[in-house]
Amino acid sequence: MKAPTPRAIKMARTAAKLSMAQAAELIGYTRFAWFRWEDGSREMRPDLMELFKQKAKEGNGNAT
Repeated sequence: MKAPTPRAIKMARTAAKLSMAQAAELIGYTRFAWFRWEDGSREMRPDLMELFKQKAKEGNGNAT
C-alpha cells in the first residue's frame, strides 16, 4: 500500500469536518503528528488512513 499524500490526508479530515486535534485523537495520535502528515514532513502509514476513514465514518457518517 502507498502512503497517502498530504492533500489526501487533509481532504479526508475536512470531509469528516474534524480539526487536526480531533482527527488525531480519533486514531490515538497527537495534533502535532497530524500536522506533520498534512504538511508533508512525515508520511502517514496507509493503515492509519484506513483506520481514520473507518472511525470517522462510524462517528459522523461524513467521511469518504
